[in-house]
Amino acid sequence: MLAGFYTAFSPACFTLLGLWIIVIQINAAAWLSRHPQKQAYAVALYFAAPGTMTLLALIDPLGTVVWRVAFITVSGLGILGMVLFGSPHQQLHRDAPQVSDALAHWIAIALYAAIAVLTIPSLNALRIEGVLLTSSHSLASTSPCG
Repeated sequence: MLAGFYTAFSPACFTLLGLWIIVIQINAAAWLSRHPQKQAYAVALYFAAPGTMTLLALIDPLGTVVWRVAFITVSGLGILGMVLFGSPHQQLHRDAPQVSDALAHWIAIALYAAIAVLTIPSLNALRIEGVLLTSSHSLASTSPCG
């Protein structure tokens, strides 16, 4: 059952990543003049990390070692990337889209941390992580800049 979910979810993530890259390439000057380049990388990470996790989970769907290592590694790198990219907006006075971008940024960090923590114990956490991956992916899709 989960292999079917990951088989569908991984290509969706990479397709959206590809579309995001096309959007940036087509309108790079206009988009990057209004938003920091770091924010473009953060949005790309919203799509790349869940896609990578689900793709690596398909290597050995019946075994737990590969997907656990992949989820912990990619979640750690996701947290590191989000921290390095910083909050999308550093101004004191923010408008509604900037507040929602900052909220999405911190929720994404929390979701990466939750995925990494849920991967460690030998619970049947793969279903919970699928829900968290879906949440992080839909969060990026609803972000005004993503």
